[in-house]
Amino acid sequence: HQRETYFKTRVAVVVEEKPLSSGGTEETQALHKAAKDKFLAAKGDASKKAPKKGSGYKKEAAFKTAVEEVCAELTGSDDPNLATPTVWDTFVISVSKALFTELMLKVSGPTNDDQKELVISRLLGDDVFYDLKADELKELMERECWKADKMEEWKKENGLSDKKED
Repeated sequence: HQRETYFKTRVAVVVEEKPLSSGGTEETQALHKAAKDKFLAAKGDASKKAPKKGSGYKKEAAFKTAVEEVCAELTGSDDPNLATPTVWDTFVISVSKALFTELMLKVSGPTNDDQKELVISRLLGDDVFYDLKADELKELMERECWKADKMEEWKKENGLSDKKED
């Protein structure tokens, strides 16, 4: 949908052919000239003089079709607005996704087993978490140790409590 909207807008801008002083670009002027040449060749007027300004050729459906054909030849490599994502784009998207995931984890808590294990590993620390056996991890999951109070209880039982009692 976005590509179609962009394409329609580009065709309208190329048909209009604003001069550089009025916001036009060299690219749109080149596309307009290519479409105009194609239009005149198809019309059979290529040998004659180019139409004068105000002759109305821009309003003809055949000219718009020629502009659409010229614009359709553009690909992502020569059109910066249709280019494939770069490493920077990928980095920004992945960081945004990670931040959103962290925010949702804080707001709603863990919702699946992977998130629960992640919270447990953060509460225990990597050294202790990666030393756990499968049955110990299963016990932590059964006791809902992704909740801080339940983890503290489990740590006290196993001599891993961080808090010193008086």
